[in-house]
Amino acid sequence: MNRYIIGLTGRSGWLLLLLIPSLLLTISCQQQHEGATPGFGVIVYDSLQDADRFIPVTDFGEKTAVLPATDMPGAGTVIATAGPYYFMMSQATGILSRYKATTTGLEKDAELVMKDIYFEPYDSWIVQAGADTLLLGCIQGDTLACTLIDLQAMKVLQHSILAHPKAPAGVNFAAWSAHLAGNTLFVFNTFQKGFMREHVFPPDGAMQTLVYSYPQLELQRVITDRRTTWPGGYQIWAPNSVSLQDTVYVLGQPGGRTAVHPTTMPAILRLKTGAASFDTTYTFRPVNGRSEELYTLYDIGDGKAITKVVPTHRITGFDDYLMAPTGYYEVLDLRNATRTRLKLDPVFPDFRKNVLAAGEVVYLPVYLGNNTSRIWCYYPSTGKLVPGIIVPGRVLLMNRFSAE
Repeated sequence: MNRYIIGLTGRSGWLLLLLIPSLLLTISCQQQHEGATPGFGVIVYDSLQDADRFIPVTDFGEKTAVLPATDMPGAGTVIATAGPYYFMMSQATGILSRYKATTTGLEKDAELVMKDIYFEPYDSWIVQAGADTLLLGCIQGDTLACTLIDLQAMKVLQHSILAHPKAPAGVNFAAWSAHLAGNTLFVFNTFQKGFMREHVFPPDGAMQTLVYSYPQLELQRVITDRRTTWPGGYQIWAPNSVSLQDTVYVLGQPGGRTAVHPTTMPAILRLKTGAASFDTTYTFRPVNGRSEELYTLYDIGDGKAITKVVPTHRITGFDDYLMAPTGYYEVLDLRNATRTRLKLDPVFPDFRKNVLAAGEVVYLPVYLGNNTSRIWCYYPSTGKLVPGIIVPGRVLLMNRFSAE
């Protein structure tokens, strides 16, 4: 024992003795935080790995060290997040899996078998009613169903077939999305001949809104408005409506990913929860629908939203919507019907939940090329843009796990 003490009595030995307590403290902290919940989570597509990956993030500041990424589990589509959890639905198995986000990756801790409940991502809509309740809606043929799921207990609370008008002969339901405001559930849709490819089969020239009571899920009324159509995209992937007190704003994007519709133009409409129709005095057309298109409404608070605007001349083929950064971010003031472009590089006009509003900051990913993206920090109160961290891959989804 003495020879070990003697070996530490030189100059370097005393230095090592002084460092031992802090080294032990560091090891102890690492052990305590191993597997802890990070402040944020970022899911990216890593083209070098050809895989979706999860990156735990402690802070989006430019000098923040980026923690190692891990492969996403092959459990299906991320349909919801709540607290530190991701919820993934498998269309193949009918299983809803819950994964907890940690600083070392995603850890599965529960699953719910839902094989008897139909799920197809492009025919579905998602609404979170509070911290622990999920509404999963889906259309199968002419049957519109809604399943209420307790995300904490991981059990089905209710499965209901919703009353609704039938689709007109020769067309299908299309572009489902939904919004819950208080005790009113709005389900937006339109009709289309054929499926999906709106540039081949333009949708009907009107937006239909089904209004249900919640939690009873009884049909209250049906509202049709011909000022716009195709409600903004696929809400399971990205939002297209915003609440401000008792008022809901919804984006109509005719033609889906081409914005070329024979009769109808893009517009944001306004509807109060108890009203029998949309507000006829309010029609916000941020773009003209011929030279510009827009996609998504990300709620950033105070009646404002982030959208993605695409100059139509940049589109030379359908794949440009998926494979090329042809759009840019704008801030829409929904109450005053104004638009402000953010001075950032072009972005992908995709239907992704990859804009995050957290407190006083909005986080905006911009793909830099070479399999890297920068997260910009935007402050709506001042309009200031501050560069944040750089992450590997193209950002698909961002979430906040902590309140601070």
